[in-house]
Amino acid sequence: MAQVEFLHARIFAFLMRKALERKTATYEEIALKFDLPSTGNGLGATLSPKLGHILTWCQQHGLPPISVLVVRKSGAQAGLPGRGFWVIMGLDDLDDDAKRIMTTKLQLDVYRCFGDLEQPNHSANQLELV
Repeated sequence: MAQVEFLHARIFAFLMRKALERKTATYEEIALKFDLPSTGNGLGATLSPKLGHILTWCQQHGLPPISVLVVRKSGAQAGLPGRGFWVIMGLDDLDDDAKRIMTTKLQLDVYRCFGDLEQPNHSANQLELV
């Protein structure tokens, strides 16, 4: 259990760095970085629950969903988070155009929230992911 929580924290820290850089990451990029399956069903089955946990944690702590920075690399939904993100957010009925608008808005919220972490009194500096 401690290893799972540690991996969640490492992925969260990786996403915080992406937020500081105002960048996104693909599912494959994260899988490769953390030595997880990087293709096919193994990718989704392994990474999606971890990102779902991080998203739920953000919701519980009044933070924007940092997992919105994890997006598909190719296909019609390139640049969008996967289906699990939208289900947890309660927005799975949106069409792709609305998802693109919402993704941009949420990513900007994340960049604003986590973008000033160098400030010593920033509230996100006190976060513990459990």
